[in-house]
Order: sequence, then C-alpha cells, then structure tokens
Amino acid sequence: MKFLSLIVIVGAFIFCSSLNPLLGKEGISKNNVEMDNTAEQTTITCDGPLDVDFPNNIAVFHDNVVIENQRGRVKADLMKVFFNETDRSVSLVEATGNVIINIDNKVARSNKAEYKVPEGILELTGDPRIQEDKNVYAAEKITIFQKNGQTEMKLEPKAKLLLYWEETDNSGLFF
Repeated sequence: MKFLSLIVIVGAFIFCSSLNPLLGKEGISKNNVEMDNTAEQTTITCDGPLDVDFPNNIAVFHDNVVIENQRGRVKADLMKVFFNETDRSVSLVEATGNVIINIDNKVARSNKAEYKVPEGILELTGDPRIQEDKNVYAAEKITIFQKNGQTEMKLEPKAKLLLYWEETDNSGLFF
C-alpha cells in the first residue's frame, strides 16, 4: 500500500501545486515550462501546443505531455487541466492516451486518468494496471483515495491481482 500513498502524493503535488502557479504566471512558454519552487522543481513539457483558455478555465497540453520532478514522472498523449472559476485553483486534471505514472520501481498505466483535486481522488480507466515489483493490480477501473487518513484502492469490476511472495520458512494459514 506504500505505492498507493506515493501515487496520491505525487498526483496531488504534480497536479495541484505545479499547474496552479504555472497558469497564473505571465509569459507562459508555448510548450516547455520550468518552474522553480523552493521545495523542488517541476518541469512540464509537451511536443505540441499548450492552449490556455482563461474564459473557460481550461488549459490543454498536446502531444507527448511529460511532468517530472524528484518524486516521479507522469506521461500522457494529452492533458486537460480545469480550474475553479473563482480562485483559478485546479479542480480536475484529465490525462488521456498512454498514461504512465512512474514512482521508483512502481508503474501505473491506463488509457485515461482523472485526478479530482478537491476530493484527492485518482481514477484510472481504460485497461488500468498498477505494477509494483512483480505484483500487478488490474480491473476495469482503479480508484485511489484517502479514507480516515489512510490511502485505499478500489478495483472494480473484474478485479485481478497477481501477487508474488518470497519463500519463507513460515507457512501461513492459507498461503
């Protein structure tokens, strides 16, 4: 479950704190933005254009979007960022097409990822899979969220887990 916590932390950091200051600055570069933050630096790049539509509170990064910082890396074909109308805070991030989230030796893949910022909920759909070492979690939809201060994951429907344990001298009740 340590991996799930890291996904939520990276998702929250990347999508909330990185994109909010980005879109509030003047002179945004068209397709490559580097932000210097006292805590750490996050770099967002895309091969295509970055379209910012302030009246409709949306920014769209096109073609091979990559967000990187010391905590991890998120990659997608397209990323849409939706803002709250009153304070321009990030309310929703949608990443579509070949979504890959890398953190240490853990990788989450899906065709679509939605991060609901106020709720702190990450939803992976479109053949989602999370791999941690040799273990694999899969379902039609994987939701990662906080409940009572703990990171939880819900896999539905058609959940599948492939778990590998190292052999030990202790045998459990069932395994």
